[in-house]
Amino acid sequence: MAGTIGSRFLVLIAGMVLCCAGASADWVFNTIHEFSGADGREPYCGLTRDGDTLYGMTRGGGANSYGVAFRMDSDGSDYAVLRSFAGATGGYPSARLLLDGTTLYGTAQGGGPLNGGTVFSMGTDGSAYTVLHGFGASGDSRRPMGGVVSDGQTLYGMTYYDGRNIYGSVYRVDTDGSDYTVLHLVGNTSTELRLPYGELVLNGTTLYGGMSRGGSTGLNEGGLFSISTDGTYYTELHLFDGSGADGGVMFGSPILHNGKLYGLTSQGGDADVGVAFRMNTDGSDFELLHEFAGGGNDGASPWGDLVVEGGRLWGCTMYGGDSNQGTVFVMDLDGGNYELVHEFAGGAGDGAQPYTMALCPGGSQLCGTTRFGGASNYGTVFTILVPEPGSLALLALGLAGLALRGRRK
Repeated sequence: MAGTIGSRFLVLIAGMVLCCAGASADWVFNTIHEFSGADGREPYCGLTRDGDTLYGMTRGGGANSYGVAFRMDSDGSDYAVLRSFAGATGGYPSARLLLDGTTLYGTAQGGGPLNGGTVFSMGTDGSAYTVLHGFGASGDSRRPMGGVVSDGQTLYGMTYYDGRNIYGSVYRVDTDGSDYTVLHLVGNTSTELRLPYGELVLNGTTLYGGMSRGGSTGLNEGGLFSISTDGTYYTELHLFDGSGADGGVMFGSPILHNGKLYGLTSQGGDADVGVAFRMNTDGSDFELLHEFAGGGNDGASPWGDLVVEGGRLWGCTMYGGDSNQGTVFVMDLDGGNYELVHEFAGGAGDGAQPYTMALCPGGSQLCGTTRFGGASNYGTVFTILVPEPGSLALLALGLAGLALRGRRK
């Protein structure tokens, strides 16, 4: 009798805690900014955080229609345009900013002195904007479709193509703009990976990245590669074949977690709408974690990156869900327990076609951007709150578990 009363008491307390914590014991989704044009539009770029401040860029909008760099608080307040790109010094950014102290480093895929895009730096208040390198010279490539990574003194990145039988490059440049060097230039051949997309992963003296097309198999589905920071030891690690047992066409960036590379492709898998995968850094033990199926119960065509939070993988798909406007999903590191967190519907109050995600302040808040949606259909910024260990929601779940165990005795 005493055990039954105790169990009922625990269930009651658990219910009260859940009510206080909100309707969901797992996560809370919020749209915190809807772009209107003057403040930017179509944020293809991921977000960068510094404490409670988020930094990002949009591909269009602003005073000159070349896009903007912006900052805002992680609750959506204090939004400010740091820079409206003007074209001559860069335009149409489509990558994440890199924060180092009080300096932001980034890329713009268009504009610049040679109209091939730029690598730039500026202060976190938008001041001291400096073009570190303008792409497009003879023997160079152009159109950086991803941001940069840094070892403290040197920035590393990739360019997409330049239309002159050059299909991308891996480059480095010092943070003051000196010593620009092409580490690897991709030629006009279907027997090599080409058209790099996304950002590099730096691990010691090795860089890892993805290319969206090419490959020595001749299947033109892209793959992953590694290269040393001095440009030596370029290696194709995995070549996608686009089949039901593999991915195809990677538009995001790989991530490195516990010695393994994880990533997403926009094609491949049984439904040919993308996969999530992982493999060793030498290319061995490639495995599919999830094959996207689209429709109302799954996502389709992911273009962004994965994020590890709480020991699980989080990501976005551009399409799929009930409205076919994209999804946010979560799954275990081995692909188990896959579930949809949010299905975008577009329109006022919600985004459409999410691009990528990032961790936010405290590690328990995820943030991301959508290309479209919002009242003006110019894109949004959203957050997802994931309860931390010890939160009210998890306490409620623990109390409920104790109650159930008590009932079984």
